[in-house]
Amino acid sequence: MPNFSLAIIGAGPMATYAMERLAALLPPLAGSCRIVVHVFEASGRFGDGAVHSADQPATSLMNRIACQIALGADETNVPPDELLPLALRPTFYEWCARKLAATGERRFALAPTDMPARKLHGEALSEQFAVYREVLQAAGVKVAVHAETAAAVEPTPHGFIVVTATARREADHILIVTGHGIAPPPPVAGTRLVEAAYPLEHMLDAARILPGQSVAVDGMGLTAIDVILHLTEGRGGCFVRDGGQLTYRPSGREPGAIIPFGPTGHFVHCRPHNSKAGDLSREHNGVFFSQAAVAALRKTTRSTTQSAAGPSSQLDFESDILPLVVLEMAYVYYRALLGTEWADTLRQAATPAWVKFLQAPPQTGGADACDALIAPLQACFDAHVAADTSFVDDKFDWQAALVPLPPDRAISGDAWRDAVISFMERDLVEARRGNLNSPIKAACDGVWRDLRTVFCAVADDGGLTPASHRKFQSTYLRIYNRLSNGAGGSSLEKILALVRSGQVDVTIGPEPRVKSSPAGIQVSGGRSGVTRGADLLIRGRIRPFDAAGEPGTLYGSLLDQGLIRRWTTPGPVEAAFTPGALDLDTSFHPRNTGGQVESRLTFLGAPAEGARFFQTSAARPNCGNYILNIVAAWARELRGAIAERIERFQPAEGGQ
Repeated sequence: MPNFSLAIIGAGPMATYAMERLAALLPPLAGSCRIVVHVFEASGRFGDGAVHSADQPATSLMNRIACQIALGADETNVPPDELLPLALRPTFYEWCARKLAATGERRFALAPTDMPARKLHGEALSEQFAVYREVLQAAGVKVAVHAETAAAVEPTPHGFIVVTATARREADHILIVTGHGIAPPPPVAGTRLVEAAYPLEHMLDAARILPGQSVAVDGMGLTAIDVILHLTEGRGGCFVRDGGQLTYRPSGREPGAIIPFGPTGHFVHCRPHNSKAGDLSREHNGVFFSQAAVAALRKTTRSTTQSAAGPSSQLDFESDILPLVVLEMAYVYYRALLGTEWADTLRQAATPAWVKFLQAPPQTGGADACDALIAPLQACFDAHVAADTSFVDDKFDWQAALVPLPPDRAISGDAWRDAVISFMERDLVEARRGNLNSPIKAACDGVWRDLRTVFCAVADDGGLTPASHRKFQSTYLRIYNRLSNGAGGSSLEKILALVRSGQVDVTIGPEPRVKSSPAGIQVSGGRSGVTRGADLLIRGRIRPFDAAGEPGTLYGSLLDQGLIRRWTTPGPVEAAFTPGALDLDTSFHPRNTGGQVESRLTFLGAPAEGARFFQTSAARPNCGNYILNIVAAWARELRGAIAERIERFQPAEGGQ
């Protein structure tokens, strides 16, 4: 009987999705091949991992509703004969319902549109990982888990050796799903620095951050919100309703001041109530910003380059794509504002200018092209309000939609704080109206979230010129995260209460600068002129993946051996852009330094981010989710490799 060994390096959702696929596909092969699966995870948390730990604080919430969280593939990803029995493959929401029925514990009592605690997701991931492991082992597949760091991978004539501090284990194939960057960014000289926020319960405990100390938080996104709530509510403070408004009552164990800062000077936007949950027909399909429109633009592009897949036409996001995104936003906005009966009128009004744009995009594009494309829709609105003035103040302002708080509003720290509070209040009101009824939330959610695959068609695998790729990653992905990937309403309402109370100080504003001082650190607002001192700096953001930034780790070892190389966005004239991702083929196998594909290695998740986008999202059920499709394709390929080994072994066995 032949042998086949697989190593999975990493934990978290992607490892659990992979184990689910193995549990569905490998058991029929176990009688003809001795299959061993080794899983390496330094934290010893198999299924959830450190970032998604089931032991993390209850104050950290997901920004995904309960009914839109998958724990494995379903009928929309694979054919019925590749599925586990229904009892073994619940969605997250179904898992919670089962746990509620079995235990009666109220923490499992979630409505479909509730945003759950991240620790609950971690508990589900961990439990389902154990279920899938049990299925495999019952079929004769050995699954060995190792609470160790995979320090290196060494090639052999027949496969690889996975090297840890205590052992060397053989593997015919390796799947690496290590998630976000490993090494923390360099500290600011002369300061106390918490280089990575997670796990919060260890990195931000009371021994490290004393009550009364002032804390600066580098970031105003999801991680920073987790940090702030952990240091306030997580230390015994509580939020109460007072006349309909949420207020904060401190425990006395909080930091003396929490000073978050980031490029924009304000927090991510609020995720709207999801009125599309459970009904894919309510999700927006692009009318003007579509994969067909992107393909048409590539035929007229002014930039053609050579990639690993052959000649490719590259686009400029700001000139070629942003006008289409703005047009689509205007269309969805006015459809929600004026009513769906206006949809045909809006489409017909915008189509002539749109067709002309696709045939001959303007050389400069940018704001003028955006204004020109939406002008027919603005005219429709003007005609409507001439008869009905109730909407007169609701004209679509695309620049305000993308940048609601321009930096020049930070004339003083207090003025900026007031502007942030005012915006958060309005944003929460719009979020409660939902992603179908609020025009601005409909436009942001319908375009920047529902059309994620169109953004991938634009930017993946060198689809943008190097300079545009750089700008897309530094500017427009930030806008995407603010507009469509923000925090849930309950979390942001708490943050607003903390800002109002002064517990959280947002007066730094946009364009912050950080420098060391004898007392700790100083953060200054480039626009507000405000300077604040802090005893401690916390990195309140997830470090982007960059294989070259991991010296002495697994990725450094792989680079040193030439087994992998970094992705570089090619360009005919301008300097190429290397965002940090690995150079992977369409099956997520790496290219080595010579350009050859190593099909026995597979990287999923963060190592692909930058060359391909939105690779680290939690999977959604019952919608043909692309993350689950990628994992399913990997598992089928692995099954084929095992079946081929069995077939090769049979003739030799028969001839003995």
